[in-house]
Amino acid sequence: MKRTKRALDYQENEWENKLAQLNTTDAITTISAFENIITLALYSKLSQEFWQHAEPYINYVTKKQNISNIQAVLLALITEDSINGNRVPISEISNRLNCKNLSLIKYQSELDDLIHRGFIILTTHDYRNGYCTTPQAMKALAADETYQRPSVTNAEGTKLFRHFFDIEYRLHEDKLSHAFMLIEVEELFKANPVHPYLKALEKYDLNLQDKVVITSFCRHLVFDGTDAISSSNYLFLYNETFRFDTLDNLSPNLIKKGLIQHACNDGMVDGDEFSLTSLAREDLLKGFNIKSNPINNHMQVIENSDIKQKQLFFNKPTTIQYNELADLLSEEHYRDIRKRLSNKGMRCGFTCLFYGAPGTGKTEMALQLARLTGRDIMQVNISEMKSMWVGQSEKNVKSLFDRYRGMVQQSKVTPILLFNEADAIISKRSSNVERAVDKMENSIQNIILQEMENLDGIMIATTNLEQNLDAAFERRFLYKMRFDKPDIPQRQAIWRSMLPHLEAQVIEPLAAKYDFSGGQIENISRKLEIDSILYGPEQSLLKLEQFCKDEVLNRHNTRPIGFVS
Repeated sequence: MKRTKRALDYQENEWENKLAQLNTTDAITTISAFENIITLALYSKLSQEFWQHAEPYINYVTKKQNISNIQAVLLALITEDSINGNRVPISEISNRLNCKNLSLIKYQSELDDLIHRGFIILTTHDYRNGYCTTPQAMKALAADETYQRPSVTNAEGTKLFRHFFDIEYRLHEDKLSHAFMLIEVEELFKANPVHPYLKALEKYDLNLQDKVVITSFCRHLVFDGTDAISSSNYLFLYNETFRFDTLDNLSPNLIKKGLIQHACNDGMVDGDEFSLTSLAREDLLKGFNIKSNPINNHMQVIENSDIKQKQLFFNKPTTIQYNELADLLSEEHYRDIRKRLSNKGMRCGFTCLFYGAPGTGKTEMALQLARLTGRDIMQVNISEMKSMWVGQSEKNVKSLFDRYRGMVQQSKVTPILLFNEADAIISKRSSNVERAVDKMENSIQNIILQEMENLDGIMIATTNLEQNLDAAFERRFLYKMRFDKPDIPQRQAIWRSMLPHLEAQVIEPLAAKYDFSGGQIENISRKLEIDSILYGPEQSLLKLEQFCKDEVLNRHNTRPIGFVS
């Protein structure tokens, strides 16, 4: 059916409007080319007119990044939203182009290739897939440089397992499909044919899936000494179709060839846990320094000298408590107080709870206290440990405190044990203990309570959910410090410290209008800095109001600040 003259005139006017919006004054860069591609692509349905007008900008990107024409368009659309940390579902790309989702199916292989080459990642949230540009690619695009995926060749020693863990982690976080995981692992192995581990592995004639699983077991043992691996730590390595099975059925060759065996707990075979056999350890991991501690991958030792000084902004009551704690934990006072308590038969451990809203400086206060008092920090990642507990049981929690006791004995200055975001371990214990998981978690909490009772050191826990605090834990914290969101004068001070170039007439209405925490202000400051790198400081300042609105999940209609047009 022929288009009417009216329709043709409208379409011609639409393209004239788009062409008038193009940036043609400056020399082409990757970012300016992206801007022009996006302007022309919107509602274009990727028509013939689009390809004609966008040709010089698409050609620039394709030559600079060695990608196809359609990949240049898709990458531009995805990068636009990735700057703000958003994921771009395929439906959003279709909406921007004003075409049906089905029409983009033919480009799925192009998106897959961009994933494979490290330009973008696929993430899943609420069972919906979305794409975003990787930070490494974003940096290269912003600098108008050709992006090259980091090489995985010559991965000597444990570097091979580090590369493997990167792939494994992206699969676990739904940032990589199972099919692409297999492709990337195969490329990693082919790129390092003389690695001792891979040379030893070749003797067993395993398929690629089995190689992935045995490498994961070896990675756990090499990095954190984890011996027995539970189903939650290996089943995600399999295709979704076969994920809810047992290792006996999924990878029988690993068992038949004597590389993996059922783990034993207290002399009993555990059908859910498996471990490497002595043969696998001696043959595959010959020459590797196997760590004996099973929790190294879930804790981090932060040396005092690595903690950077940072200015803190608190209300008066919190500032007073901070100064008192800093005074108490100064080595001179700490040793004297500990000695006097011991002489009176009192417990010598110092346990502190920092509670309050997210982003109010709880973790940063712990770091600054350590810096001021010359103490190292043993920081425990609770969220990662909790997933491990399902498979590793109470022995890992005991190992954690054993490690801290050893650290105390070896240190001239007593270090701090920091449980960051400790909601998972200090919340109210479950009264419904019918399920094995509930029984195990209650048992873990009981161990921690006992360890706190006998603590000879300094423990700090932070939490956002103090209302869920178990009464038994509450009694065991000697010091409890509340962190409130900053008031207007404090917010002004935080804005000034984060963005010192902003004038008072900009900062004061921002601080009055938005009830932000320090963490939220830092988020906005980082976004403003990224945007200024990409588009210049003048354009970024105009976006400051929008960045503030974006930081609030429940948006309300608010009047604009005077400096925004």
